[in-house]
Amino acid sequence: MQKNKRTKEYVEKMKARIHKRLLSQLQWELAEPYLDKCLGAGRHNQKLKYITFREFKELALKGHSVKAIVKLGYSPHIANFICRFLKGNIKLSKEQLEKEYKTEPLNNICVKHDIRRGDIACLRQMYDIKPLSGLYFERVKKEEPLTQRQKEILYGSMLGDAGRKSTHRIKFVHGGPQRDYLFWKYEQFKNVSSTPKGTPNVNKIYKEDHITWSFYINSNSDVTVCNKLFYQSGPKEVYKEIEQYMSPLAIAGSNSVITATEPPGTMESTGFPPVIIPVTLVFNA
Repeated sequence: MQKNKRTKEYVEKMKARIHKRLLSQLQWELAEPYLDKCLGAGRHNQKLKYITFREFKELALKGHSVKAIVKLGYSPHIANFICRFLKGNIKLSKEQLEKEYKTEPLNNICVKHDIRRGDIACLRQMYDIKPLSGLYFERVKKEEPLTQRQKEILYGSMLGDAGRKSTHRIKFVHGGPQRDYLFWKYEQFKNVSSTPKGTPNVNKIYKEDHITWSFYINSNSDVTVCNKLFYQSGPKEVYKEIEQYMSPLAIAGSNSVITATEPPGTMESTGFPPVIIPVTLVFNA
């Protein structure tokens, strides 16, 4: 009986020593930005409880080991991920993951950085990075990047009548009188776009029948970047970031008015709310 008591005391001391060592390895400052971020157990383990970094910290400081936390009903996968992250074993930053995830699936990224597949999924969730489908990566693998000329025409058109069709697509629309202009644009994007389509319409003001011509650029990563720049808070707006894409070719396709007597120019477009946007343009001769 005495021997069993000593053995039990020894085991408890060993557990306390191991837990103290674990606490000394955990870098709590790494959890500060994510203390109340709730990490789910995934659709395959929906009966397991969610846990935040704050809850994990409180339980750990109360003496609970990772194994003991799991016994409380929390996901063993999430608990172990948090532990490994706080130990500094997972060093992939949000910026790096976002950048690589645009072109590579999570399976490739975890092999590249020697991170467990489940941990990389938790990292994505913790960083609030939206999941991407296998179809997305198939498209990225096959897509043809836009040339510099195409980008300049695209951004210039976005200052005019072009607009977002979806997150990854942009649509060009012109009336009958500008049919030739739209087909010229189509020729510039022919390798990455749909075929132009004519749609009969009735002019609400003059009550006349006319045909509206349109085409769109197929799903493309360069288009996604463009949409994110112009649609940052809902409606289409002009932000300073598009300055790098401004050129004489871009401005030529935006229905802009550049006066010779004053340095600022103005851009008026039916693709925007009814406002005049002052823009200072500086080009090399």
